[in-house]
Order: sequence, then C-alpha cells, then structure tokens
Amino acid sequence: MKAAPLAGVGVILATAVDPARFPVDARAGIGSAQSTERSWWQARTALRFAGPREPVVRYADLGSLALLAEIPRDTARANPDVAAVIRLSGNPQDMETLDAYCAL
Repeated sequence: MKAAPLAGVGVILATAVDPARFPVDARAGIGSAQSTERSWWQARTALRFAGPREPVVRYADLGSLALLAEIPRDTARANPDVAAVIRLSGNPQDMETLDAYCAL
C-alpha cells in the first residue's frame, strides 16, 4: 500500500481496502485494481457521489449512475432540477431532507 497527500486530499493506492477502517468523517471513492490510471479515474468519479449518508462509494456499485459523472458540468448546471438542488445545497437541513427522500 502507498499513501500520499495530493492537492489537499489523501490518496491511498492499495490492492484491497476495508472501508470500515476509514475515519468517521472521511469521504472516499474506490476504483478497481485493473490499472492504476483507470482505478484513479474510477475512484475520483465515485468520490463525487460520496456524502453524509454514504461516505464511501465503490465505482463498481454505481452502475448506470456513473454515467451522470460524464455529463459536462455546465450542461448539468443548466438543468432546472439540478439548479434547484444547487439552491438547496446552501442549507444542510434541506439537503438532509432531499437525501432522505431520494433514499426511499
């Protein structure tokens, strides 16, 4: 295993990880071990989906949801539904309510 800080983020290169051993306040994305470059891309993509309810996300578990990460940010932000979520994001209580609603 190798670990290093990179741009204010901790990076771990390992052949196996136990998410239960991550610090409570950590957010993590986990890629596959196919290749270093592909794993790095997958881990960064999975990290975009990590949040308070699911702080550790495996890319392999995203399924079709991973396709959302491929949409250009400007395109996503122009969508009225995404714009509404961005407005809600300023209030943690609103985001908790939205998160609970989406979990149903």
